[in-house]
Amino acid sequence: MIFLIHGEDDYLSSEKLKFFKNGSIKKYGDFNVTHFDEESINVEKIINEIRSSPFLGEKRVIILEGILTSLKKDEREKIIENSLNSPESTVVIFFEKQNLLPYKVKDRIKEIEKFIEKIDKKDVFYYNNIDLVSLNKWVNSRFSSVGFTIEPKAANGLIALIGNNTRQIDNEIKKLVSYKYKEKKIISDDVIKMVKANLDTGIFSLTDALAKKDIKNSKKILKNIIDSGEDIYGVLGMIAFQFRNLVLIKIAEKENIPQAKILNDTKMNPYVYKKVSQQLRNFSFERLREIYHLIFEADLAIKTGGKEPELALDLLIVNICM
Repeated sequence: MIFLIHGEDDYLSSEKLKFFKNGSIKKYGDFNVTHFDEESINVEKIINEIRSSPFLGEKRVIILEGILTSLKKDEREKIIENSLNSPESTVVIFFEKQNLLPYKVKDRIKEIEKFIEKIDKKDVFYYNNIDLVSLNKWVNSRFSSVGFTIEPKAANGLIALIGNNTRQIDNEIKKLVSYKYKEKKIISDDVIKMVKANLDTGIFSLTDALAKKDIKNSKKILKNIIDSGEDIYGVLGMIAFQFRNLVLIKIAEKENIPQAKILNDTKMNPYVYKKVSQQLRNFSFERLREIYHLIFEADLAIKTGGKEPELALDLLIVNICM
């Protein structure tokens, strides 16, 4: 049996691997679970492990982390061939912290692509950068798993402050759980108090720099966000989400809708609303429409392979500052 775990969201994919590994150790014993990574690559040893029978157990589990993308073609093909023809008692789990089937076909490795086609679809776990709807459900489920609830405004505020960096969100969830361990309910004020200082220099600072048409500072902040662990697609999603909030509030204020109703209708965190409202002074409605169109074009260019992700994001920053 073969499992494949891959995708850009290395936190969620790592959690899935941990689930498989811990479950395998519990069920088959740690002596029947072998974990190889890029630092311990030995093709012959891996093949030997794949072919070996389990010791006093039903299954033998071989975890291959980063192996597919680290090996040379001939070595990779040996591993793939032996995995496909492994004994019924062998379970091989391939784990890669990247998307093995990128948007651009020319960037794909043919033998890996063909290999994936041979794996049962239900045994392939792909963790892309999570969309906002799924992220909201995930946040709620994380709190629920420890016996907590979180109100909608608080969940939306947490996501707005952090973006789709699931690893960082999970760290913030742990802090919130420790903070409210008696009440077991997270409200908007808790997020404002516990999370806001962490992200003041992130997406809000980037938006401020873009509003001032400060290309140099915008690029510096962008680099800091990416260096903190966010990838290109995640950053683009954060920018899109922030300017979406700007557009929503601009429309609402233009129609003289009271703040309380705006917060209720958008489920926006009050802290986020305050920051966004301050930034609105720097953008006309027409300019916001133009920027939203630029974001759409950048996203399309990346997904269709029209531009390299880094170049598309760099051009977006330059165009917004023009």
